[in-house]
Amino acid sequence: MSNIPNFLEEEEYDRPTTEAAPNFGEPGFGKGKTNARKGTPRARITELDARLLAFIGHFPGSDTEALSLLNIAQASNLGNPSGSITSVTTTERRLAKLKKLGAVERYRQSTTGAQCYSLTGLGFSAARDYGYNMDHGRSLSGIAESRLTHYRMIALVAAQLASPAGFFRDSLGIEPVELEQLISENAMRAAYEPIKADLAAAKKDGKSADFGKWRAEKLAAAVGEVKEERIAWSDLVEVFPVLWTLGHPQRDGTKAKPVHQPDLAVNLDADRADHFATNLFVEIELSRKDWDEYDRILATFAAELARPYIYRRGVYFVIGTQVETLLKKIDEAGGYNLISSGKLIVRPLTHRDGSLVAQKKRITLGGTR
Repeated sequence: MSNIPNFLEEEEYDRPTTEAAPNFGEPGFGKGKTNARKGTPRARITELDARLLAFIGHFPGSDTEALSLLNIAQASNLGNPSGSITSVTTTERRLAKLKKLGAVERYRQSTTGAQCYSLTGLGFSAARDYGYNMDHGRSLSGIAESRLTHYRMIALVAAQLASPAGFFRDSLGIEPVELEQLISENAMRAAYEPIKADLAAAKKDGKSADFGKWRAEKLAAAVGEVKEERIAWSDLVEVFPVLWTLGHPQRDGTKAKPVHQPDLAVNLDADRADHFATNLFVEIELSRKDWDEYDRILATFAAELARPYIYRRGVYFVIGTQVETLLKKIDEAGGYNLISSGKLIVRPLTHRDGSLVAQKKRITLGGTR
């Protein structure tokens, strides 16, 4: 990625712009009202704008860095050379226009100063007008600020996956994907929640409420439909999107989790011709979980990847070395062999210039002796 100019100078992941914005969670936050201030008569939403709007709608909390990765810059004597991704400065101007038109809302994260974006009703309509499916989009309304940094980092990785710059061409062997290939958490939940409600109702009737068991049966039925040539292998997750959510049947001594939703999934099955999926699941890890929780998660991944009908492999994006070190220990101790086999890859979170995303420095309370 050395050919991509570095337009970001700060070292930590919170990179606020100088323009003021309302703090996340302030009165009136997240109502999605159209901005009363109108743009100039010549201002309009373009195809490049619509791509940003569609991305923000599926990944609310996106910041300017993530959004700057999505489009190719036009030749100019003021900005990037033709063929490179747009600069952060150019993206900020485009977002300012969209805010003025009332298509986006901008919020300032009070704990970090980072500025992030959410769609208004107009923004959703504009994205649909350009042909984007926004059925599973959402705004920032209802999202706790404590989760906002996580949402921003998911958006950063999603943008890198979709970027024309090909951030993972060498490291993961993945060419830039279309926005439609990015399966957001909200899209997974849209398919999962009705099943969750049905299982809760079944439990009241004394029936099994085990999603892992339900999923195993649904997967077997789905594979049966492929073998009977009712659908193609490449259409498996398109027809049965609930299968993006992982889960393992719960029996005595089962370590694998009954339900687990990755932070992001990537649909790479367009050219799939057999029972081996090519899809990828993605986890964004900003802080370390305990041994037992990772042990359950890795057991879930191992059970899933042993029969790769839905996913071929997974990636953990992490900050620092603590999570990677712990994952490797648990992978070896549990005999999962996910990392050593390449089924699970651990990579550092990086900015657009390749620099590492750094965790905020901890403040020690009580002083020193």
